[in-house]
Amino acid sequence: MEASFEQEAREDRVLLVTENDQVAADWCKADLKYLQVTHPADDEFVEHRWTRGSDQGTLGYFGTVRKEEIDIEKMVRLAQVHRLEIVGPVDDSAVEPLLRAGATLHDLQPLDELVKIMDTWDAIVLPYREGPRTETLVPAKIWNALATGKPVYYTGLALPASVTDMLKPLDELLEGAKPECELSADRPIPTADDAWHHISHALQNMPPRHR
Repeated sequence: MEASFEQEAREDRVLLVTENDQVAADWCKADLKYLQVTHPADDEFVEHRWTRGSDQGTLGYFGTVRKEEIDIEKMVRLAQVHRLEIVGPVDDSAVEPLLRAGATLHDLQPLDELVKIMDTWDAIVLPYREGPRTETLVPAKIWNALATGKPVYYTGLALPASVTDMLKPLDELLEGAKPECELSADRPIPTADDAWHHISHALQNMPPRHR
């Protein structure tokens, strides 16, 4: 009978990999061999030469807009006081209120086209809805958003301080403040090369597996 992954991880025979803090904490308590690796930003975002945008105070959100995960009410409020563009699928129930509030909706785009649209934005918004799921959720899109150098405003996520230090509270925009437009080149953005380096280094330091 084959050993379980959990048993093999305890015996340093396999390496479990996760980006999630809660999963890593659970594996640590279970004495499993694991590696926590930050989800990398996509190459298209790392390699693009980002500009300051349109200087018209345009906000943008990219990705799926699910009412269970994204705070639709806050998105509507943002669209009422700012220029708001959304790229990606939107729940049917949210389309009409967002359009009525003045939001511009774009279909899902390939990454090379998405970065061109996002380059015209002045800031990126991540209006997540507070709940059990977002208590442990670190969306991969955060690193793509930060890779743009543009201000990133968020709500609803329980993130580590190393991430929140690079973000801004969404409430500032809900209160009518104009988004900052300066690009930041000082953010440590994880890349795919970084992730593979960490994983390969960990694998090389594991003891040989005997059959």
